[in-house]
Order: sequence, then structure tokens, then C-alpha cells
Amino acid sequence: MPYLKFLSGSRDQTVIQLSASATLVLGCDPAEAQLVVNDSGIEGRHCEFYPGEGRYWVASRAAATILDMHQLPPDATVELKDRAMLILGQGTYVKYLEELPADLIHVELRKIREELADLHESVEDVEKLLEQRLPPPSA
Repeated sequence: MPYLKFLSGSRDQTVIQLSASATLVLGCDPAEAQLVVNDSGIEGRHCEFYPGEGRYWVASRAAATILDMHQLPPDATVELKDRAMLILGQGTYVKYLEELPADLIHVELRKIREELADLHESVEDVEKLLEQRLPPPSA
């Protein structure tokens, strides 16, 4: 499954998995975009990523979209190649990856472990509060 890895901007170091069947709209307008990016030069519906014919494509919807150092005109659709570099707006760098590299897998696993540990602590805190507030079970 392919991914987008943000290398700068408000989503720096964020990794997004692309869908095998659905289009992902990237832009600054939450009413139009599933992936909201509020960086300079990002338009409401800046670009779209979608699967087709066993590959993934980007459709530019804005003037400020560069793919591998080539300016894309609005409404251009281009096939994405592994490790393609996109520059969106005025400097939001995004890399397209066909597979998640091992180092990113470890980073994502660490994040999941940290989130699970935080969740476990929260559950324990709730259990303690309940024990303090509930009367002991009758015998």
C-alpha cells in the first residue's frame, strides 16, 4: 500500500497511507479536502491522489504543484512513481512511497506503543476513580 510522507510544513514527518479504492483530496478547506494542510500557497482543493489501473495518480487542481521539479498545470493528471517528490504551495514537500521503509515502520510502531501506553494509563486512572466512588460490592 502506498504512502505520502510530509517532509516539511504543518504536517512535517506525518505519514499518510493511501487507499486502494478511494480518492484522497488534499487542500486547506475542510469542506473540500479529507487531508487538510494549512500551509502557505495550499488551495482549498489543491490536489487529489487516487488509484487506477494498478497504479497511483496525482491530479493537480492548483497552480502551485510541482512533481519531480516539473510544474504541473491545473487539471493535469500524472502517474506517481516510487519516491516521487511533490512540492505543494510555497514549500510543502511530500514524498510518494510505494512501500513504507523499515525505519518509518519502526517510528510508526513506536508511536502506536506510546499511544497504547497512554491509553492504558488513562484506563487505570478511570478504574481508580470508579473504585473510589463506587461502594464495595455487597456480600
